[in-house]
Amino acid sequence: MPTALFRHALPDSLRPDARDLRLPRAPAPGFRNMFHDAEAPEGDRWRGLGGAADTEMMLAAVAERIMGARPAPAPAPFPAGYTYLAQFVAHDLKFSTDEAFYPPTQVPMIPLRARRLTLETIYGEGPQKDPELYDDGYDALAPYRLAVGKFGPGAPVGQRTLSRRRHDGDFGDAPPLCAADPRNDENPVVAQIAGFFMRLHNVALRRLARHGDPAARFEAARRVTQAVFRRIVFADLAPMLLRDDVRSAYEAGRRLDRWAEESDDMPVEFTHAVFRAGHALVRPDYAIADAVNGGQAVNVRYMLRHTSRRDPDAFREGRAWALDWSRFFGPDAQGAQPFSPYVNVFLAEAPGLLAQDHPRARRAHLVLRDLARGMDSGPLRVQAIAEALRPAFTDQTGADLPGLERWLGFDASHRGRAVLDWIDRDRTLRGHAAALCADPPLYLFVLLEAAAAADQGGGAGRRYGAVGSSLLAEPLFAARDGSRARVEDHPDLACDLRAVFGDAPAPAAMAQLIAHLTHAA
Repeated sequence: MPTALFRHALPDSLRPDARDLRLPRAPAPGFRNMFHDAEAPEGDRWRGLGGAADTEMMLAAVAERIMGARPAPAPAPFPAGYTYLAQFVAHDLKFSTDEAFYPPTQVPMIPLRARRLTLETIYGEGPQKDPELYDDGYDALAPYRLAVGKFGPGAPVGQRTLSRRRHDGDFGDAPPLCAADPRNDENPVVAQIAGFFMRLHNVALRRLARHGDPAARFEAARRVTQAVFRRIVFADLAPMLLRDDVRSAYEAGRRLDRWAEESDDMPVEFTHAVFRAGHALVRPDYAIADAVNGGQAVNVRYMLRHTSRRDPDAFREGRAWALDWSRFFGPDAQGAQPFSPYVNVFLAEAPGLLAQDHPRARRAHLVLRDLARGMDSGPLRVQAIAEALRPAFTDQTGADLPGLERWLGFDASHRGRAVLDWIDRDRTLRGHAAALCADPPLYLFVLLEAAAAADQGGGAGRRYGAVGSSLLAEPLFAARDGSRARVEDHPDLACDLRAVFGDAPAPAAMAQLIAHLTHAA
């Protein structure tokens, strides 16, 4: 199989011809610094050691420490499926510009989505502009029905994933992946989460006969699917990821990044730090289903190989994995890895699936790539973020909230002590201790804060901390604000929801959606 299918593009700073880059960098086109309309002043952006080559050496040592650390002893924060639901949501907030995911002539130049958090990641530009994503069947609704991949005998009823074929049995010679966003085929969990929302659309399309015109029926089905998706994001996923105090404040109207309403550019603090810090939640192994490895867990590296893109014959040969969703969502599910500055080596080295692309030989494993992309993107320094967030953590008189002086995000001495404790006896990092304690990379800080105790502004290993939660909440709530009129506030939504779900409330959790679609006719 071609090496190009497995290799992820290197960050700019890891390319041999870019070692003399000076820091800080400025956000690339399509990105900006949070709390700013474009790039923040140079002094507010992270500069590492001043040069890309020296900073990369420091980041390589940080990455080795993250990969070599012991997993946190804390209990699992939530069921493992939410790690991948969060990944799916992140895909719906922005495009990737990584050439590894696209044919050479189709790589997006900038990561813009015109309609964030509206499932553009499965709908694309709609049936008129992206007809190859639709046309499932032969009836009048076929051009408006999403093409989905169906599993063979033995799979759970209603289980769907991304498709490589238009009609059952018509595979040809590994036809192209039928997906609006190829990143949704990064692993079978995200692919089948996408499949659930695609199937929800098709079920809604069938039940919405109150709309006679097929095009109007499609819009109603899309709106219902978007509304359910957003209910799940804010009622089910957000409580898993955000500190309760931060989430409650944003539900009540807190918005600090005023440029989010005016700009389509994405804040690099979300895309290149908070989002990528989610890699710490990935388990080293997963129990997929009784039919996979006898029900026993499989290594995450092996799971990542098992996608339609990397194994296009899986459907034809009956090897496609249909997940047992009770192992990923619900009370008996296996848990996600607790938040901590630890990423398991099986995930970190998974991008190098061929010998000639071995990550350690290239010094470009996942964790270093995450850190290097953060360096390339020019994110805000932790101290600059704290200054922007501080007004939200004061009382009515303007005084800091009680205990704020101990929070890692708002007190430099406590932050430095946390970094120093994490460095511990690592000899390589000891040489960089002063720089890391004074100004840690945002990616590292977000993980340290998430692992810290709640009275230190942390997430106790269960959620992002106060700063990380805020950096996630800003783009998430802004996306919902920007399209609420087309979804939640649309005058037909309530009637359409009743037409699809009857007298039962629409699903507001993944487990509820799975249960509904498992039994849907």
